[in-house]
Amino acid sequence: MELINGQTRDLPIPTPRGMAVRVGLMYAIGFGLVSAFCLLAAKNLTSFRETGWGALAASALWLLLVGFVAITVLVVTVREIGWKQCAINRLGDFSGKHWVRVLKGEDGQMRVTFVYRIFTCDFDLLILEARGIRKVDWSTGQATHFAGRDMNDWSVVIRFDSKAIRKTRLGFINDLYIVATQGPRTRVEAFGRELVEFLHLAGLEFLEDKSGRGFVVASA
Repeated sequence: MELINGQTRDLPIPTPRGMAVRVGLMYAIGFGLVSAFCLLAAKNLTSFRETGWGALAASALWLLLVGFVAITVLVVTVREIGWKQCAINRLGDFSGKHWVRVLKGEDGQMRVTFVYRIFTCDFDLLILEARGIRKVDWSTGQATHFAGRDMNDWSVVIRFDSKAIRKTRLGFINDLYIVATQGPRTRVEAFGRELVEFLHLAGLEFLEDKSGRGFVVASA
């Protein structure tokens, strides 16, 4: 990669304080609950004479379901993005330092990279050819959809041509990336507009969307 004017151009992505801790707790609670039910199911299998055939069948089905889901997700994910990128993507959930970086590739094309830092090491979540970016917008999430009112779950999303992906892949959805974490519209929109201005460094020109909730690349 080549620097722009001899230096990298980075835009920090806002991350709520304590996000890594909350994510860690969510993983721990989820893993703990599944493990507890698996241990209970295993215990029922070893003592089915006392618990009965109903508990035996339920426990066997639970273990089969958990095993099937775990193996399927692992196999499909690894086949899609590989072990290394799978681990990088998961570690990113625990990082409190994310940013967008603009660099020039060896072929002279501008690149937009989404990076995070953990344990003093930097990892690339996604690398895009800038010319493949189509839109930057912000919208509400599922909480607002189900509640029927604004739940302050706005996010900034960058949309791109899947062919613009270079080196890294996110997984199953390969034409959009949620850049900023959820929050109230005023804060999220401010970052979205800042991101649009920052992407001018990659040679992109934007036109404001008619909805007032994003910008479309002029040439898209």
